[in-house]
Amino acid sequence: MLRRATGGLSFFNTFKMDHSKLGESGIKANLESYIQSFSKDAREIFEYFNFAEFIGQLNDADLLYKVVQKVRKFESKYIYLALNCPLVTWKTNRTMSAKAPSAYMHERMCVGEDEISRRLKSHLIIKNDLTSDNYETLLDSRASEMHAAILDICG
Repeated sequence: MLRRATGGLSFFNTFKMDHSKLGESGIKANLESYIQSFSKDAREIFEYFNFAEFIGQLNDADLLYKVVQKVRKFESKYIYLALNCPLVTWKTNRTMSAKAPSAYMHERMCVGEDEISRRLKSHLIIKNDLTSDNYETLLDSRASEMHAAILDICG
């Protein structure tokens, strides 16, 4: 599904180091190694934006450590958010049809309550707002959650 969503491109990373240790020592080398651990298609994006040069500039200005620490601070809280995903895709829309969100969610309960909660949390959707079947409340609530996350990250 990822390949289809990215136009057939493949994005993955084989980095072996625990992300929490990424900025402990040898930050520049570790970050460069992390970037080199991405698939070829993903590395092309880093290369397009001259990310290696930017890392060097941050390192030379003694800012790389601060940036990596800031990213690490938010990584555990926000790393698995799926904010770039639409709330409802065309496929989901076809599957849901005219069903209320609570009915659609009930059908998906086969994956278990914990998995449903994890998925909703990753999309910043409050379960009670989804099960209320009030689309306006749901969208307003998600927009509010997204806004709070953006403010927290960008501070």
